[in-house]
Amino acid sequence: MRDSGPIAHLTDRVAFRWADYDTPFWARSNRSAGRWNALGDGPTQYWCLDPVAPWAELARHEGLREEAELDLLRATLWAARWSVGPLADLGTFERAEEWGVEPRVLVDDDHRRSRALARALRERGFAGLLAPSAALPGSVTLVVFRPRIRAAFDATPRLTAFVPADVAAIGRPKAGLTPLVRHFGDRHRDLDAFRARRAAAARARRDRRGEPG
Repeated sequence: MRDSGPIAHLTDRVAFRWADYDTPFWARSNRSAGRWNALGDGPTQYWCLDPVAPWAELARHEGLREEAELDLLRATLWAARWSVGPLADLGTFERAEEWGVEPRVLVDDDHRRSRALARALRERGFAGLLAPSAALPGSVTLVVFRPRIRAAFDATPRLTAFVPADVAAIGRPKAGLTPLVRHFGDRHRDLDAFRARRAAAARARRDRRGEPG
């Protein structure tokens, strides 16, 4: 990872996640390791910048591939208003390259390198990061480090630990989600498209220089 790259600050940005608890936030260390946290790394908040991606994350996590299987779901979708930064902006594969990060790391089924990257960002004082969704290509995941506590959705907290949040919906996702979900072992279509663009650009450069392909 390079010393610098794109940085983002969110102001009153609504993000979403599913959580069947009385709060959608981690105030203590997560109970299990995730893409951007190992056990013992401290509280790590996982949110999505659109309301469809949390359902895709749930379907991926549970291995649900058929529409009829989604009929069995009854989960709680939360919305939160985030004002947070600085965030390492790895929200596209192009921005990952600007950070000197191999794009595959962001969506790989092997989480060891993404956890190491998150740990390095914590040590450098970042509040979190943005990254492409592994479950729903085209969506962006918001990862926030350190504890957070729920505040009323219309509140204006003075302390960064408090985040306005409330239940947005209880139920199942809308029909049509299943073909959009990237499951474990599947290729990531946005990563494939990024690689195709890079390969095409490299061929164009060689053609301009008259080099063989």
